Amino acid sequence: MPTTLPRTAVRRRARSAALAAGLPVATCLLAAVVALPGCKNARDHVSHTVDRSVTGTLDNFAVHRNRGYEQYRAGDYANAAESFRAAADRSSSDVASHYWWAVSLINLGQYADAQLPLEQAWAITDDDGPYTSRILDRLAEVYFQQGRSEELYTFLDEAIVRYGRQTRDYARKAFYLTKSGDLDGAKLAFIAAANFAEPGDAGPYVSLADFFESVGENPKARVALRYAYFIDPEFENLAGRLAGYGVVLGPAAGLQPVLPLDF
Repeated sequence: MPTTLPRTAVRRRARSAALAAGLPVATCLLAAVVALPGCKNARDHVSHTVDRSVTGTLDNFAVHRNRGYEQYRAGDYANAAESFRAAADRSSSDVASHYWWAVSLINLGQYADAQLPLEQAWAITDDDGPYTSRILDRLAEVYFQQGRSEELYTFLDEAIVRYGRQTRDYARKAFYLTKSGDLDGAKLAFIAAANFAEPGDAGPYVSLADFFESVGENPKARVALRYAYFIDPEFENLAGRLAGYGVVLGPAAGLQPVLPLDF
């Protein structure tokens, strides 16, 4: 079974990935919430255990899916895509086969071909299914990579409404607005991600601070960091960053966020 990293370790890895990929740190910090391309997120590594008890003819979809898992792990994405496609053809309701078929194609740079199985996977998955967030992340990626901006932003807004305005969906939108150069729109999405954060989660506030720093609005970044400190003073490197802004650490260092945020 894969090991679940502590939240601070995930964000530390995301910060390092951002620097290596030349992306704003704020975007890859969101990889702890959504699987962002270029941020080395680990969620698209196959972690399934192949069911060795599955035998039978090639008409058995699980035979094809198991073969696809093995091929994907070996980096044989072309054959993995064919195996997952064959599994999906034989079981139209199997979300995993559709998803891994698409991801195999994405690894080959075949974004247009990956769109259909992802859209099919989204149509058949439950709103709270284990693949839902990953399907949304990858579908956004294939729209972006094809330059289909109108479809991308319609889709991103639809996800926000459909799934009850969750932080992950605003974070996804913030990422693509940042990549598209719409910094005003990205700022609003980062603020919304913080507005809808779970109680006790300082991460979206830190991501907001990173965004403000990336566009040279350091006074706003300082405020966002103080909000984060109020929520979780033990958050990774938060004390050091506040000290760098001249904030004296202690009970008065944090500011209680008043929602909705006004920047």
